[in-house]
Amino acid sequence: SPFHRFGNYKRQPSSCELDRVIQIQRHGSRYPTSRVNDKIQRSLNKIKKIGDRLDKSLEFIKSYRFFSKDSDLVELGRKESYLSGEEFYSRYRDLINKDLSDNGLVHLPFLRSSQSDRVIQSAELFKIGLIDRFKSQRNFEEKILIISEDPKDAYNSKEEYEYDDEKGVWLKLFIRPILKRFNEHLAVGSDLNEIDVLSLMQLCLFDSVAKEEQSKFCDIFHEEEWINFEYYFDLDKYFKHGIGNEIASSQGVGYLAELLSRLTGDIDWIRRDFTKVNHTLDESEDYFPLNRKTFVDFSHDNQMVSIFSSLGIQPIEDLPIEGPPPTNRSFVVAQWVPFASRLTVERMKCRQNHHSNSSDQLELYLRIFLVS
Repeated sequence: SPFHRFGNYKRQPSSCELDRVIQIQRHGSRYPTSRVNDKIQRSLNKIKKIGDRLDKSLEFIKSYRFFSKDSDLVELGRKESYLSGEEFYSRYRDLINKDLSDNGLVHLPFLRSSQSDRVIQSAELFKIGLIDRFKSQRNFEEKILIISEDPKDAYNSKEEYEYDDEKGVWLKLFIRPILKRFNEHLAVGSDLNEIDVLSLMQLCLFDSVAKEEQSKFCDIFHEEEWINFEYYFDLDKYFKHGIGNEIASSQGVGYLAELLSRLTGDIDWIRRDFTKVNHTLDESEDYFPLNRKTFVDFSHDNQMVSIFSSLGIQPIEDLPIEGPPPTNRSFVVAQWVPFASRLTVERMKCRQNHHSNSSDQLELYLRIFLVS
């Protein structure tokens, strides 16, 4: 789903002062990946070939032109990323302006991006949005550090785990009545299968974010079917990348070691980690500085779900693979990792005695925000 927030950001108490901010952010809203793109196209072709046998409610598909910009950011995704940079500066302006280089110039946040075009674009647009809020017209020379997504590289956590049984069971159960409706009434002779129907439901989402209005494909399906569709992807992330899969959720451990090093200024958290940390990069001050005040990383939803699990903020839940979707479940993917979602960790120093400025009465606190 496109970016949306829950509640309003609250500034730190007056007795506290922010001294470090670390954020990881998903790329902005995008077109479907090439694999999903191909599946959607096959589904549309099956429907278009039956001609006049198509139900009146689906006639718009005959003239529908499908986009093919694999994985690129849609215009909404570009706006989301740019605005997140503006908001980051507005929220942390004072801290950014205190982060000075040796020659007295203000540092931008230290930016890293995983090596996908849509993620790099999101990072670049974030940077532009942030810079546009500066009153200074000077040129900023800081570059975005690109992290490889090659599975052979140590820090990469973009690996696939084929734990599809859980979502596969639910797919067959919730798609069956929809499939029957298509093949017996809406698109007789199209011979759609489960993946075809799932692809059409995904098209509703991608078409909507591309056009920035609700797609006609959304109206084909009923409210309960959308609830079941949402649960399908909750099962996918929970058992494939989240806390429901011990192997996959461990992929966030490398980021956890980096987070601890950045919060404490202690490189030993990195040196002691032999899981996913790239020691060549992270033990270099140029590629992994610890003396900066703001850090922003850009990544994918799968990696962020693994990080949530490693941090212990993703709850262990009973998600029955045969349904029905629990109405009181905490983990809903569309709410946890919408496009351009972010996990933000703030470190602050707080005075215990509000009337004292004595440094020996300062204590450190952390605040963690999700999608804020």
